[in-house]
Amino acid sequence: MKKLIGLFIFTISLDGHSHFSVEEHEMQNFYRQCVRRESDEVLVAGLNSSFETQRNQPFSPHPIFAQDTQYANLFQFYENLPENIDQVEIDGFRMERPSLFDLEMVLRLTEIDEAEISWDPDNNFSLEYTVSNGVLSIRRSCRPGHRYRDCPENQTSARPAYQLARFNRGAEPCSDAICAAQRIFGASATEILTNQSRYQLNTSPYRDPDVADSNGLSAPTSMALRNAARALPVHLYPQALHFEQFFAMEPGQGRPGLIANASGRVFDEIESYSPPRRIQVFYHELGHRAHGFGDDNHTRSEEWLSISGFEQIGEDSFLPDYRTVEGRSSVSPYGNTNPNEDFAEAFTMYRFAPQRLQEISPERYRYLRDNIYNGLEYTTDICNGTRLPIPQSDNPSRDETQVVF
Repeated sequence: MKKLIGLFIFTISLDGHSHFSVEEHEMQNFYRQCVRRESDEVLVAGLNSSFETQRNQPFSPHPIFAQDTQYANLFQFYENLPENIDQVEIDGFRMERPSLFDLEMVLRLTEIDEAEISWDPDNNFSLEYTVSNGVLSIRRSCRPGHRYRDCPENQTSARPAYQLARFNRGAEPCSDAICAAQRIFGASATEILTNQSRYQLNTSPYRDPDVADSNGLSAPTSMALRNAARALPVHLYPQALHFEQFFAMEPGQGRPGLIANASGRVFDEIESYSPPRRIQVFYHELGHRAHGFGDDNHTRSEEWLSISGFEQIGEDSFLPDYRTVEGRSSVSPYGNTNPNEDFAEAFTMYRFAPQRLQEISPERYRYLRDNIYNGLEYTTDICNGTRLPIPQSDNPSRDETQVVF
């Protein structure tokens, strides 16, 4: 659980917009040159093509589900299901027998607590499935004592967990995940599926019952999240995107200045920001994931503490206290908060305002270039970056490339 607690701490919470390390015109420059703005039709076409390819490949469950014995057993059972079973009900939602890929996708996007499943599956929920009259019925339920408020024993939410029958609406059953998502999520379906398909980012409003009354990320905010993910070098994906969710908190749950945090909570104040600024907010939060946690946390290394001008106070702990060294400077007012925020701000500046970071803090620039970005620089190509001419043998990970914009 420590990883989750730490991620909740790292939050963008600003008084006004002037505390960012990257200026508005710099983000506008990146947005104008590099950002892909795709129509809903283009996204759907991409999903159809991608999903068809994956249906024709050997099934491999999502890592979260692969760790859970209940889901693993269900998938094994489904692979050997007799051919005369032609319908499936997922918590009451009817489907014409979908492929295993489509079944898993629908289950994943309507599972309320994937992260908890991966930590302690046996104490959170139960999964049962039965076959009767040509129908496979899959039922999930929370076990007693589950910490979330919208489990079946305490249904107070407008979007109750594991109760999907209301989305049948008298229509013919769906046979694929796109149709199912459109029934369940409505206008948000394409964005939710695209985020999941491309970057394994779960933006379903079912992702956390704390936001079960939210309608999910708005389309512009969802697009900003996707473009922040695309701005990452590929080699950072496992570190920065592994903790998957980003979801909208219910309106009014935040406080003034609270925008988002690295655990994936996104507050309604983000809607007051321009699309380029939203990309910056998400990239900052991905920066917290990129710096690592525990023993692998770059912000606790002697080198970064020396560069950023912080000293640890007192005993070592998961979230120690720090004091600033006299004469230090940060790349932004918000970077003065602690070494973690200093890192995330510099990490963001390296990506979107690299020349200015080189000028005001060459030490931070070199550290990020050599230890985080693996030699990928953006001073001459802000969209895709260029590599330092260093032999690959000096750093085997240098063969990882940037996603092309």
